Amino acid sequence: MKWIGVTLLLLITISFESFSQTCLSGNCSSGFGKFQYANGDVYEGEFYDDKREGFGVYKWKTGEKFMGESMGDVFKGFGVMEFRDGTKYIGDFKDGELDGEGEKTYPNGVKKIGIFEKGKYLGKISYYNKPIGTTGCLNGDCEGGYGMKYYSGNDRYFGFFKNGKRHGYGAYYWDDGTRWVGQFDQNLITGYGSYFFITGEKYVGFFIDSKRNGWGINYDPESGIKKIGYWENNVLVKPKKSLITNGASTGCISGDCKSGYGKYVYNNGYYEGNFKNGYRHGQGTYYYDIGDYYTGNFSENKYNGKGTYYYTNGERYDGEWRDQRYHGKGQLFHFDGLPEEGYWSLGKFLGPSTPPSGYEYWVKNNYSNDQQVAVNSPKPNTTNPAAGTNKPSNTSSKPTNTNTNPVATGKPTNTGKPTTTSKPTNTNTQIIQTGGGSNTQGLNNIAYKRKLALVIGNQAYQHASVLRNPKNDARSMAQILRQCGFEVIEVIDGDGPGLKSAIREFGYKLKSYEVGLFYYSGHGIQIDDKNYIIPIDANLRSKTDVREDCPSVSQVLSRMEEAGTKLNIVILDACRNNPFERGSFGEDDEGGGLAPITPPDNTVISFATDPGSVASDGVAGTNGLYTGSLVRFISVPNTQLENVFKLTGKEVKEKSGGKQKPWLNSNFYDIFYFKAQ
Repeated sequence: MKWIGVTLLLLITISFESFSQTCLSGNCSSGFGKFQYANGDVYEGEFYDDKREGFGVYKWKTGEKFMGESMGDVFKGFGVMEFRDGTKYIGDFKDGELDGEGEKTYPNGVKKIGIFEKGKYLGKISYYNKPIGTTGCLNGDCEGGYGMKYYSGNDRYFGFFKNGKRHGYGAYYWDDGTRWVGQFDQNLITGYGSYFFITGEKYVGFFIDSKRNGWGINYDPESGIKKIGYWENNVLVKPKKSLITNGASTGCISGDCKSGYGKYVYNNGYYEGNFKNGYRHGQGTYYYDIGDYYTGNFSENKYNGKGTYYYTNGERYDGEWRDQRYHGKGQLFHFDGLPEEGYWSLGKFLGPSTPPSGYEYWVKNNYSNDQQVAVNSPKPNTTNPAAGTNKPSNTSSKPTNTNTNPVATGKPTNTGKPTTTSKPTNTNTQIIQTGGGSNTQGLNNIAYKRKLALVIGNQAYQHASVLRNPKNDARSMAQILRQCGFEVIEVIDGDGPGLKSAIREFGYKLKSYEVGLFYYSGHGIQIDDKNYIIPIDANLRSKTDVREDCPSVSQVLSRMEEAGTKLNIVILDACRNNPFERGSFGEDDEGGGLAPITPPDNTVISFATDPGSVASDGVAGTNGLYTGSLVRFISVPNTQLENVFKLTGKEVKEKSGGKQKPWLNSNFYDIFYFKAQ
């Protein structure tokens, strides 16, 4: 489409009055929270990477208010701006400026409706070189394909048609600024999408016959409430937090979440679909608390194969995936409904006719190309067709506080802080970011999206004493870490080549993650103050055998350092006696336990007992004393990283009568929660 437009710049306003900069409630690092800035401004909404990202309400202490979408601390997408003098703008923002289609109303009632560019008003909208106000099909196929149609009353639609009716994916703009980007069925809003009200309220989820029905998320800018769950006729009937009745915040709520079909509630979303060995595997649907939604094929928790991802801003990708990235053939539909179709290679668009290298081989060996995507959208009610588009009402069912401060724990963060935002004004001035400051009283509240763990449990030794519980320990640890949002590589009874390969692949894969965690339960040994983990097939008779056949903990740490993660956690439940024949390792082999380790930057290391001492293996069929306590404290919400290990150490020391004292050495100085709420 082609637009005519002009610019309105936005004024920088800097206040020197001092306020306490702090997170007032919720998760102001990665989730939904309320944050007060040093200049007195307050933002309540979604955060990502310690920045305003997603939907929210920004209130300047001088009285102005913005309600809508932000990205990286900058207004971007649809929003409503209320100025102090009563002027109101409803429409598109880009790079912090009024930019795109919008409506600006002044206190005297004068309206400017049309296209804005970099803040300036250009004029009314002209599509495809047609005279302004031309109605009918202006471009494409408005009967049975993709087209753009202009209706009387200045309503516009970009999207798919069937038998002359809006059917499939599209974007509908009402003249008053209301808009819907999502699915249609015979002219009705039916399916999944994003609805933007002119009041600043937003709903992301399913509609049936233009009413909120099915899974959805509603943001109310007046109350600051975000409601998540199942809706029926515009009413939230099953909040997400009510799906689990045993008091837990996460867990399987029905079916078989191990190796079958089940429903599982996570900290950052909700999943319905198939599982295999505890992983999301096969057809399924994942609803994120931020409003995004994926339905399609999974492989070991990742999108692999065919699937559709709906973004909260109204965009959608429908096609093939590999390791959570666009890969193969697909269509990317932008906010205005315009599609980009062709081939991708690991997230990079190649063009309309150029497949990625090895594409046919990848399809043949990784998934069936006739694989069907199971779209769990509500069934449309076609008994009430409409000639026009029914507009949902936002006045009859205002949200109530049924799910305050939900935490999108999967979102990544860094050490940056949210910045204040200069406010738009009615003069030709520009929005520029200003300010900054600390969070959580000088510490960063870390909550990462990308977390990877390598969990190893070695028990069935061939040439050494068999242990009772490492297998149980590893499986318990893997389970609780998955519940905390970690992707887990699980190795049970690893031999020499298997352990070395797992550590190597863990290091390579970790480069795209923010947190790395290494857990080992099994036999361990120190040689010349260096610690080694012992494969189940190791037959060690000398120090040289150990160095050649056993991976060292220092090798693991080196891999983690090279990955450039923001936090690394190493947990060693391997402080047992030398299980091999005495006398062959030299004079220093009589002692048990492991040697102390000085952690690199941003690393936390925990031993099941203090260096040089021996840990208990526990009672057969349960967990070892240390891991049994550790998994219990990891599952406690909002417990800081160091406190998890301190509470574990205290309990282990008490239960062992002081014989076993877990040891912790940390070189990490910010706040991290395994499980945030």
